[in-house]
Amino acid sequence: MGDGRALTASQAADMLGVHVETIRRMARTGEIAAFKVGKDWRFDASELSALRRTGQETSQGVGRVLVIDDDWRVRDLVDRTLRRNGFEVSGAANGEEGLRLMERVRPDVVLLDLVMPGVDGVEVLARIRQRAEWVPVIIMTGFTDSDRMKVALENSPVTVLAKPVLPETLVAAVREKAGVAVG
Repeated sequence: MGDGRALTASQAADMLGVHVETIRRMARTGEIAAFKVGKDWRFDASELSALRRTGQETSQGVGRVLVIDDDWRVRDLVDRTLRRNGFEVSGAANGEEGLRLMERVRPDVVLLDLVMPGVDGVEVLARIRQRAEWVPVIIMTGFTDSDRMKVALENSPVTVLAKPVLPETLVAAVREKAGVAVG
């Protein structure tokens, strides 16, 4: 590796202007050169600097969002709102589809409905935490005081947005969790 100055994941994320979990995901998938020290990654400062200069920052500065909600109207509204604000959006109509799509999309943040037929949001969240515990999850639900919500919170950390969600609230929450400068 280049000049020998190793940066932590947090320092690398700051340098590229992306969320720290995006940097870790890219290291795991081999999108950027990295090596592990203990449980965390290290990155060569000169290689990241060259990457930044060539304009090949992670995801071209765009956050990838996976929306898992059985209501097509919610998925459509979220999709349009987030795309207008510079995000790449993928949608899934149920929990199983969302989990399969998550493997392909590798989202920077997941928007998850809590109440869905079949595999519900609680189960989806538990499986996300088993497979990709670093991915930020935002639960959007009309049932914030339910027993199901209490069980979901056992798989913290999560952010909870009560439905209906104002577009500006949604965009702000996704920007914060995706950790990318868009819009």
